[in-house]
Amino acid sequence: MPISLVDYEGLIGVSLNSILRKWHRNYSASHELPHLFPQKMFLWIFLYPLIIFVAFNWNYLFANWYEDSPFYIAHITKIAAILPPSAYVITRGVVLPFRRGVKLWSIFPLRFIVISLICLMADAIKALVFSRLK
Repeated sequence: MPISLVDYEGLIGVSLNSILRKWHRNYSASHELPHLFPQKMFLWIFLYPLIIFVAFNWNYLFANWYEDSPFYIAHITKIAAILPPSAYVITRGVVLPFRRGVKLWSIFPLRFIVISLICLMADAIKALVFSRLK
């Protein structure tokens, strides 16, 4: 009998594909909720582009490329590219399972990556469904 890396407690016999389809179905049904439209517009048109612009132009805007400036951040573009995925993997793969009672020894050394990938697939489906503009 093959050993799985992730056990779905309470979901014995349910495949990852059926779980992702369920997420897509449920979030597709709630995609048209009118109270979400202003948040989507704010995020996609203003906040995300602003964060990317500031991250990639930080040293130019605030330190004028002067390395002795207190506002100069070395490798800011690398930090801006690596920090969000790292925070996501740590949060989804370690912190949330730990808060739900999963023992740390059962998450490490590599199981947290599988958990994070499953969460990433579910979150990607949610993001795609909710990012559709009217």
